Formats: sequence, C-alpha cells, structure tokens
Amino acid sequence: LLTEKYEIDNGILEEIIRRAQEGNLRTSRLPEGEGRRKEERIRIAAEAIARGVRRASEEKIRRGEASLENAQGVARKLIREWAQSNGYWYDEERLLEGTDKGKSGSESQTYVAKDNSFVRKLTKPILYHGNVQPLVESVSLFGDVFPDTAYGIKGFGQNAEGQLCLVVEQSFVAGETLKDASIDTFAAQDQITEFMEDLGFEQVSRTSYGHGVFFVSDLHPGNVIVTSNGTLRIIDANVALANKEHTI
Repeated sequence: LLTEKYEIDNGILEEIIRRAQEGNLRTSRLPEGEGRRKEERIRIAAEAIARGVRRASEEKIRRGEASLENAQGVARKLIREWAQSNGYWYDEERLLEGTDKGKSGSESQTYVAKDNSFVRKLTKPILYHGNVQPLVESVSLFGDVFPDTAYGIKGFGQNAEGQLCLVVEQSFVAGETLKDASIDTFAAQDQITEFMEDLGFEQVSRTSYGHGVFFVSDLHPGNVIVTSNGTLRIIDANVALANKEHTI
C-alpha cells in the first residue's frame, strides 16, 4: 500500500476498498441494503492507511529509529492527503458553510445549519496508538439502530490540537434533552430502557443495551431529545457489533 517514501499507492488502496466492500463482515450481518458504501469507503481507507503505516514503521520503531508518535503523525498526514484528493476533507471554512458554531465539548465541536435543518459535528480524534478507533464504524452502525437520527459520514477534519477527527452530519432534532426535561434521572433512564426494549434490546448495564447483533452503550438522558409531542429521539450513543469490543 505504501511506497518506500511513505506515499500511498492509490491503485492498491482502491483494490483494498473494493475487496473489503464486497466481503464486508458488517454488511453481511445486517439486513440487505443497509450498508453505506461511501461511509464504508471512508472507514476502510482510513483503516488501511493507518495499518499500512503501522506495519511499515514497526521495524524502525523496534530499532529506535522512529516512535509510535511519528507513525501516527504519518498516518494522520496520509489520511488527510487522501481525503483532500477525494473531496472528503473539511477545513474550518468548509465546516462553517451554511452553519454557525454550536456547542463544543471536551471531545467534539458542533456546527448548526442556519436554517436548523442539520447539525454538523467534528468528532473526537479517531487515531489512537496508530489505530483507527471504532468510532468510525460506530457512527455508521448508529444509523442502523436509530435510522430516524442517523449520522451521515462526510469525511475528515482536524481539531484545534491538529488531531484527525471524523466529520458527520445529522438532521436537526427540535426539543430538549431528556436530562434537562427530567427532575428524576433514574426515571429518565427508565424511559430510555422502555424505548430500547420496544426495539428488541435488553438492558445490560445502566446505560448499555444489547441484542443478537448490536451493542449500544453510553445511552444516557443527555443523549436523548424529547420532542414537543413527547417522542424520544436518540441523538448520540456508542454502537458496536455484539461480538466486538464494546469500549468506543
């Protein structure tokens, strides 16, 4: 995948993407038509590039000629270059197209459409110890469980610290969080549990739910919107395949 000069062989990368999409484990386990080829393309490319850099750097790291931080920097640079050349890169100007800056947290920044039609989000960093975090797959799986509030993966950007982040968009949901709407947080969580049970999930821990295919965690009242008619809408949660690592 990488040349001796740590440049991407785009022909090999496209072949990796094609083969992975054809035999993708995730889409083979889900109902037909729920795979998102663009999102899978972005995820597969990022994972392949990071893996290629890690493998190419292993010997140098063992000899003390490079560090894991160096390898992660190379992966970040190459993923950015690939995203820029394929139209998947969001600089600050593009993030602000048609939006105003919204709330920011310790790990993410939101941008709200001027017409309140969608929310764009710069997520937490996706590279850790040279690996692409499960966040990328989790975002795609989120839409399989909660299609009404699905995120669309748009590409990549970077935060104020220069770390590589995912850029996603979600339809705007009017209302207030269940956390703000409730006095009793335990009763609020019970509402979420009832909602998830209606979807066929069983409660695994206070904020985690699972069934045969999916495992949903970090589903607390702050991640749920109550609309004007009392409907619950899930706007954020970690979603993984049930047989995969659940910590996202």
